[in-house]
Amino acid sequence: MTFLADGKTLASGGGGMVWLWDVSYLVKPLSFLCAQVGRSFTQEEWERYVPEGPAYRKIC
Repeated sequence: MTFLADGKTLASGGGGMVWLWDVSYLVKPLSFLCAQVGRSFTQEEWERYVPEGPAYRKIC
């Protein structure tokens, strides 16, 4: 999954399908990621899935 350039849309996919999630209503999108994953991303995951976002830090 990754955020689109607008910073308000989260894209995820699998099985040949792509889903776009409007997360503009979220006050803290990083908290949303923490809740979905259930743990902080590793630095490698952060660089892969949040490349345009803020610098790596633990979010959970």
